[in-house]
Amino acid sequence: MQSNQTRNMITGLVLAHFAIVILHGAGHTRLRIDLTPLQMLYSVAVIVVAPLIAGGLLWTRFWRSGAYLLSISMLGALAFGGYNHFLSVTNDNVAHMRHTGWGGVFLATSILLFVTESAGILLGFRAAATSKADKATSVI
Repeated sequence: MQSNQTRNMITGLVLAHFAIVILHGAGHTRLRIDLTPLQMLYSVAVIVVAPLIAGGLLWTRFWRSGAYLLSISMLGALAFGGYNHFLSVTNDNVAHMRHTGWGGVFLATSILLFVTESAGILLGFRAAATSKADKATSVI
């Protein structure tokens, strides 16, 4: 079982990520950066819902599944957002917009999503791996 300190840190990260996602989504709306229906489904499932479920699972007996779900969902979110915000040749790329007003909010939230998703990948895998090491140590 994970320590409450680890659970609190990951829960805080998940909630911060959620808040950034909401603000980023408002930027999409204000800047009229539309997602296709498939992109919207992916975004809601992988970027919004999966991390929230993972954060909740950390407080149950399925905490290890929560840690892995967090890492996998954040990896999927990072790949999607990283490509669309920094590599693609679309209006979703931060380099293709003005960075004033909502464009500045969009840029800032794109960077913050990259940071929180990277941290989520590392913390989730670390939590799962640490707990396995602890379990192996306690058996010996």
